Amino acid sequence: MIRSDTFAVSGAECVIALCQMGFEVARREPGRTLLRRASSIVLVPDLLVLPSVLLDRILEGADVSYAALFAAIEDLQTQPELRCVEAL
Repeated sequence: MIRSDTFAVSGAECVIALCQMGFEVARREPGRTLLRRASSIVLVPDLLVLPSVLLDRILEGADVSYAALFAAIEDLQTQPELRCVEAL
């Protein structure tokens, strides 16, 4: 079982990985990004390392498992799709 407190995930990595899983950037504000997929909306702060409690809440709101998030992060390309990061 993967636990969020055993990995360091940045806000940017989280946004890009969630975009790989079908989320889209709905709005970009200073210090945070709002993502949307169907009826799920999550807010990801721009932090170098997301605290484990915050990552837990983001993934719960996104209905995404730790395993899926970390698999998406491992599969990240060096040049991800611009629609996910152009607002970053």
